[in-house]
Amino acid sequence: MLSRLRGTTGKTPTQTSTSTEQEQQMTKLEKLTLQLQSITYERIELHGILTSYTDMDLQNSYLHSQVLRDWTQRKESVHVLRLKNRQLWKEQIELQESCEELKRLLKEAHEMICDPSAEQHQEQESLDERLKDLLKQKELVTQQGDLAE
Repeated sequence: MLSRLRGTTGKTPTQTSTSTEQEQQMTKLEKLTLQLQSITYERIELHGILTSYTDMDLQNSYLHSQVLRDWTQRKESVHVLRLKNRQLWKEQIELQESCEELKRLLKEAHEMICDPSAEQHQEQESLDERLKDLLKQKELVTQQGDLAE
């Protein structure tokens, strides 16, 4: 009777069903193993991508802080330069005022020196004319004296 139950494969129905179940479980196990390997590879790849983005983000955070430091230094430099510029404007105004005062003083000094010279020059000219007149009168007197002799 056993031979009838075994059928054509030579196995009993319980052995056949167990064997089929085992094959199905092995196939399922292989599929799961392949899925696990695939997921593991994807996880490794995603980990690499995440690390890359994290590194890039850290570099961007570092670059951002460096840019922020540079910007702060530039801002301070601009402030210092503006203060220097104001100081230079004040000095320039003071120098211009000093220059105007010096010009005024030079003009006064020139007038004090040159105007008396102009008066002296006029006096000299009038003295020269008077001298010429006197010399002419002397010459006339001399000529009259020579004529009288």
